Amino acid sequence: MKISLLSLSLFQRLIPRLISCQLPSQFSYQFPSHSQFSSRNRSLGIPSALFFALGLMVTLASSYEAVAQTEPVNGMKVNTPSVVAFTNATIYLSPDEVVENGTLVIRNGKVEAAGANVAVPADARVMDMSGKTIYPGLIDPFTNVGMAKQEEETESGARSWNPHLRAQMSASEIYHTEDEGIEGLRKQGFTTVLTAPDMGIFRGQAAVTALKDGPVSSKVIRSDVAQSATLTTSWDFGFAYPTSAIGVIAFLRQTLYDADWYERAWEAYLEDPASVERPETNEALEALGSVVRGETPLIFETRSDEEIQRV
Repeated sequence: MKISLLSLSLFQRLIPRLISCQLPSQFSYQFPSHSQFSSRNRSLGIPSALFFALGLMVTLASSYEAVAQTEPVNGMKVNTPSVVAFTNATIYLSPDEVVENGTLVIRNGKVEAAGANVAVPADARVMDMSGKTIYPGLIDPFTNVGMAKQEEETESGARSWNPHLRAQMSASEIYHTEDEGIEGLRKQGFTTVLTAPDMGIFRGQAAVTALKDGPVSSKVIRSDVAQSATLTTSWDFGFAYPTSAIGVIAFLRQTLYDADWYERAWEAYLEDPASVERPETNEALEALGSVVRGETPLIFETRSDEEIQRV
């Protein structure tokens, strides 16, 4: 049987029915404001839980998928109808609401209707799902699946002097499809994940990806949705600073102050380039700009309750 990944489509329709589940304590996140970095006397308070969300995974004998693409087509272009009606299926609209002999209508990759008395559109391709079940799949809000291991090239690009500062890395750019963890999550019922780079301390930008077959360009749903960091000492680059827990905290705080300074320095230069010295270019600090402005969340991967309390 094939799995058709329609998770985000039905997710949009099922938001009122979602069940919020507290994650284990080793995950925490923060939506920082600009004021948090304006004073060294402020601390970085972070809630200690994320929430699960439910999407849709359809277990079918055959699958349909309409994908808009930018890559050239090698051979004849498939022009499958953009409206599909899955009929006579058992549909789990929520964990406690099941519809027998229901109909699910997908138009242009999005759920148009789902339920027991749904009319089949005249322009729909009808697929009889008798004996099949359409049920909610899981969205994992934090993983490292698909992340290719990449060594830091300190001599290329305008990067940070410290290899642990990798905020410029983007999960959507280093994602690879040969990670065995992808298939493992699919077998457990996950259809969509937020995945983040896993090297260094400021690890880079996370992306929302679908756990489906096909090229990476078709899997990335949204790139650069959050910055990822850790409170745990990293040995990815040997004995590069920091090498202790207190050093990691100092490094995190100082880097956020530096990113705030970098933002202000460039603003001052652009306002008066004739009299203000041009700041150096730093890709990592620039990538943290949306964090210090409060536009992008900063997600911390922690491994103990003590690390959460330190934040």
